[in-house]
This record gives sequence, structure tokens and C-alpha cells, in this order.
Amino acid sequence: MDNAYFAASRSSVALAQTDTDYNRKLLTEWLPFVEEQLAEGRNAEQIVSAIKKEVVKSKARIRAIVHALIVLRRFPKVIGEAIKHGHIDVDRLIAMANKLRGVSDDARNEVDGACAAMLRPRVPSEAFVLAAALGNRIRKIILMHQAEPLAPPEKKPTGSVRIDERQRFRFAFSFDDIEGAFIHKGLRAFMRKHACDLAEAFRRLVAGEQKAKAHLNLYVSPDGVAYLPEVGWLSPAQAKKLLVTKVKPMSTAESDTYGPPATMRAFVKGRDGSCRYPGCSVDAEHCQIDHVIPHGEGGATSPRNLHCLCQHHHNMKTRNQVSVTIDAAGVDTWILHDGEEVVTFPEGPLATVPTPRS
Repeated sequence: MDNAYFAASRSSVALAQTDTDYNRKLLTEWLPFVEEQLAEGRNAEQIVSAIKKEVVKSKARIRAIVHALIVLRRFPKVIGEAIKHGHIDVDRLIAMANKLRGVSDDARNEVDGACAAMLRPRVPSEAFVLAAALGNRIRKIILMHQAEPLAPPEKKPTGSVRIDERQRFRFAFSFDDIEGAFIHKGLRAFMRKHACDLAEAFRRLVAGEQKAKAHLNLYVSPDGVAYLPEVGWLSPAQAKKLLVTKVKPMSTAESDTYGPPATMRAFVKGRDGSCRYPGCSVDAEHCQIDHVIPHGEGGATSPRNLHCLCQHHHNMKTRNQVSVTIDAAGVDTWILHDGEEVVTFPEGPLATVPTPRS
């Protein structure tokens, strides 16, 4: 669409212009400086120290930006789109680089082109995805063009415990993405069943009171790539680690009941990926299924009238602080409290939305 643009890239809004100007400078001023320093034989840490002398950002933040720019300089088409629209802020810059770091030289050109296309707007006033969703988009593109991206080294689960100044025990654990998703799902299921909080669930499970059971929805997109909620797109090696116990077709037929059937709920969550309100990143797993047109006003219990909303934004819609319509592809058009119109696209593994044109 020739008149397509991102809501955050409007030159008519001073705040948006200030933000996009800064985003562009990361690529038009910081990136050339980093490339000059590399050409002169300096390493990343030396470049970080040189920049720290000139700016007020923390050294950790500068380090993250420098490492991201070193990765992204291999992807000139991506950089071109980012400069054109000014929509890639520091968080998105880092998220993109974290995913693109393992792209092989053989796949680089195709990945660069596909990612650049993904950075273009599709409709007027489109809400651009947040960093996590952007990283997920790129992850899928890489999996489509590179059979097995370079995987980070496996890390063993870690845990620690300390007693704070109030003599309270504090526990901390770290697991890899897939194992962590299973543990998190099991804890949430226990919390719902027993109406308790996370700390109480942990205490009761450790005491051996009951076992927690978890079943995760593993989605497979039309092009055959597997997706695990809260984790993202999986490589073939990651997908093989999962034990699939049951395969269910997703229900898209209209239901006579108010509450959507379990398979329809799974479809809507798999289509949307997260809360559909502009700028919200709450995962669909933690969202409510909302009727766009209220069921009491004749709204159908069907994916064409259902979307995911977090509790907060569901409440805003219910109070008529914002309004929304949805089309057959699941694209939401929001009217915000100030009358601004913003469009959000579904970002889940089952979404079927148009690809931006060059």
C-alpha cells in the first residue's frame, strides 16, 4: 500500500519526530564510527570505552548497542529500512542483532532481504511490533532460510538461595527456554487449581503435597515451522526435544456458546501471539479472549470476532475508553481515547497477514 506508514514515524508529530531522529542517528552516526574504529584495529571493548567518554549512557548500554551494530552492519537492506522509517530504537536494535548474530554467510543475503521487507509498513498508521515480537519475526525468517541456525551453547539449570537482612529466604533459578516454559506452565496450572500465589505453589510442591502437570500448546505454522508460546519459533533440533502427545486441528467454526471451545481459544491465541492493544506485549498465554462486538450485542463467538487482550486493556475496552474493529484476517483497527486510529496485526504462528511491498 503506497500510503502505508507506521504510527510512530509520523513527521507531523513533534515527539515522534524526535524519537525517530534519534533512532536514525544510531545508524547514520554511531554505526559509521564503529566501522571506522574496527577498520583501525580496535576491538569492541575499546570502542565502548571511546564512546563512553562522549555520552552519558551507561557502559553496559553502550556495550549492548556497539555489539548490536557490529552484527547489523552485515545486513545493509535492514539498515536501509531502519534509516528510512526511523522505527528501530535501541531495544529493537538489540533484539534484532541477538537473532541475526548466527546467520551464515550463505543465508545472509536472503535473510537480509526478507527482514528488510518485514520492516516496511503494510497499512496507514500501523503500530510497529515491540522488541520481543520483532525478534520472533526474525527468528522465523532465519529458520525459513537457514536449516539450523547457530545455537547458543547449552547452559545447565542454575539456582541460588540467600537470606536477606530481614531473615527471609530468597530463591532464584534459571532454566533454558523450553524447560522453563514447562515449569512455568506447571506452576501456573497449580496456582489456578489451588487458588494460590507463586510462592505458595512453590512451597507446596517442594513439600511434596501434589505434583504439577503441564501441557503446552505447540503450534505449527502453514509453512511447517514449530512455535512454542513464551519461547518463540523453534529450530528442528529444539522441536525434536518435545514429546507431542496429541494433535488437534484448530477450530475456526462459529460457536453458539458465549465461551469459545478450547480448540477455538487455542486458535485465537496462536493467531494473535500477544495482547492486541497497540504497544502491549503481554503474551497471549496470559491474555483473555475478548469478543470484539460484545456477545450480548449479537457478536459471534468466532475467530473473526475474537482477539486476545490483557486484563488492563480488556477493562479499557469494556469501559468504552477505546474502541476496536476486526477484519477477517484478524487485523485490529483501534480508535484511541484521543481519536487517533492505530492498526495492529496478529503476530502469532497461525497469523496470515499481507507482506509489505517494496
